Amino acid sequence: MAFVPWILLLEECTPRQAFRSGYLIGLIFFGGTVWWVGHVTVPGAILLPAALALYFAAWGWLANRFLKTCPFWSTLLLPAAWTALEYLRSHLFSGFGWNLIAHTQWNWIEVIQLAGFTGVWGVSFLVVLVNAALCGFLQRRKGGWAGLFLAGLCLLAAFLYGRTTLRNLDARKPQTQVKVALLQGNIPQPEKWDDAFQEAIWKRYEELMAEAIKEKPALIVWPETAVPGYLEDPAIEDRLKEISRSSGAEMLVGLPTEDLESGLPYNSALLLGRDGEERARYSKIHLVPFGEFIPVKPIFGWLKKFYPVADFAPGKKWTVFPTPPPAKSGISFCLPIFTRFR
Repeated sequence: MAFVPWILLLEECTPRQAFRSGYLIGLIFFGGTVWWVGHVTVPGAILLPAALALYFAAWGWLANRFLKTCPFWSTLLLPAAWTALEYLRSHLFSGFGWNLIAHTQWNWIEVIQLAGFTGVWGVSFLVVLVNAALCGFLQRRKGGWAGLFLAGLCLLAAFLYGRTTLRNLDARKPQTQVKVALLQGNIPQPEKWDDAFQEAIWKRYEELMAEAIKEKPALIVWPETAVPGYLEDPAIEDRLKEISRSSGAEMLVGLPTEDLESGLPYNSALLLGRDGEERARYSKIHLVPFGEFIPVKPIFGWLKKFYPVADFAPGKKWTVFPTPPPAKSGISFCLPIFTRFR
């Protein structure tokens, strides 16, 4: 429903006012949801919302034009423009696919099954479609009833599709399941890359591993960049393999890696077998601007000289990790989360 007052406002604005109002709404929205980038780089926490707000501003300007020049078709044009801008935001300069409008529907399980058919974009389109239709109806625009009927029909179709999909999934539940343990050390960001805390980080995860092993999981998952150093450091590689071998489980570990030929660093996830050897690897493709890489380096490259901005290279391919075999203790499913708060 949050778009309704915004759309009603845009109908009364000039194009310039629509752009400015969209930019202000974007600054508030992204300022309140991506502030965490400040843990990595303060300039990035300022520049990222300022850049992302331009997408809201662009939609405000486009919506204003559609509402005034073709109000009958605006019920479809508004969600189409929003979805196109979200797609662009998710891919331009590696993309920033966080905080899409579709994510607001995370707890409406039936409706978000639509993403399996349309991708996340279909859910975003549906949300804005409903809002635009409500505005057309409230403003008694020509075709307002038709737009409301169309939005209701699309919402009902998405719900029924999701309900059917979930029933089919329930009917196809696998007979064999594996036990998985998730670890979370809650390491403060300033300590993650400080050599003075490296041993303390290792010991924290070794303690969490000891707790997890008691549950005899088939797979133990560490967080992104949990390991305090590069895999290519022999001491880090040997210690990680020893932990894996002693666990009796497979491990999926987040850590930075480096291509020894090109020297490029990557933000990677590594799957280690029970023997401690690497089974598969994924290097993150969509990196966080100003957090994991510096976009448009001719303009923003100076940040690297003054602030510790990570500068990972994007991965080159997607990875599907092989399923770990069930633990010998049984096939029951369990998801314990071992965590350590400070």
